Amino acid sequence: MQKQQQQHAPGAPERDILRLHRAGELVERKSDLIAVDAHASVWTALAMMETNRVQCLPVKGAAGHWVTSASMQQQPNQPEADLIAIISLADIGRWLANFTAPPWRSAAELVAFLHRTQVIEVVGQTPESRTLWTIPAASSIIAALEPLATGSHRVLVAWDPATAVLETTPVSPTLPVSSPTSTRSSSSGPTSLRLCSQTDAVRLIHALRPTFPAINAALQQSLVSLGLLTDPRIAAIAPREPAVTAVRSLADAAGAYQAMAVVDPATGALAAQWSWTDVRDPDALVRALTDPAVVVQQLTSAGGGRDDDQMVVVPAAEGSHAVSLDDVLERLVFAHAHRAWIVDSVSGAVVGIITLTDVLRVVLQVAAEDNE
Repeated sequence: MQKQQQQHAPGAPERDILRLHRAGELVERKSDLIAVDAHASVWTALAMMETNRVQCLPVKGAAGHWVTSASMQQQPNQPEADLIAIISLADIGRWLANFTAPPWRSAAELVAFLHRTQVIEVVGQTPESRTLWTIPAASSIIAALEPLATGSHRVLVAWDPATAVLETTPVSPTLPVSSPTSTRSSSSGPTSLRLCSQTDAVRLIHALRPTFPAINAALQQSLVSLGLLTDPRIAAIAPREPAVTAVRSLADAAGAYQAMAVVDPATGALAAQWSWTDVRDPDALVRALTDPAVVVQQLTSAGGGRDDDQMVVVPAAEGSHAVSLDDVLERLVFAHAHRAWIVDSVSGAVVGIITLTDVLRVVLQVAAEDNE
């Protein structure tokens, strides 16, 4: 994507200035989309996620089909192959955890079950997996940031290298193609699709923040003053808890949270984090679900988190205004992390959690207020 010099009018509202940036900036250094076939095995999908260090994969269906109620339906007059859904670790984990009578009695039987079950049979376990936000690269970056700031963890950006040029004039956001029950997006012609995650968006905001005084000022405010530590409810689990219980706890959350604090029962201090990436490896997932002797601390990585989902811990004195959102943003970007645990600087107990959604929500809220 060719970048033209952005000319910011003096005193222009920051939301208008933000519109000058294009969605394509979020993905210009990323590779084209890696998708899994709808009829591939669930084991294959897990292996692809582990190999590519991702937590989800778009699902490519047969030509002229779309997904509804976890089945393939014919869509008339749509000859091209379509991306029909997303399958995530949360989908697979929830699907497996919700069996009241699991159709496996051993690790070998579960492995065979994962090999013979097709991806299309599993998609749709969480609402986000049934929704694909598809945004042209030339659209305003606002079109990508809005769904990412309201809980969606990724959007797709339609990338055409022949026409993806950053203009200097604002554009209206293109409404993403999305519905809560079914979705389709075409990738015919020279256009390809690239996945934009919340991490991509936060990294760009981090790089651009010096050019946005109001946004930068908001980021310098403390977590307390921004109201980001007002909800003390933190999902927690003990290090010696059976892994199968931990998997079911994440599954029961149904997307309300993507990670749990692993808390030392003796001290109440944060010891590690438990997330879906800890069971992304198919062998680890099988162990967790079939061996009652496997406990949480055996599967959480040493040092707290996988290298693509590091655990960020930010100590803070009780009621302190010393920790700013920018402090947290710096650590999240540096560690390629999805969340930061805020802990009491004395006891080590968790007092809050800041996610990428929180950062993006603050950015868009400030941009909107500056536009009024």
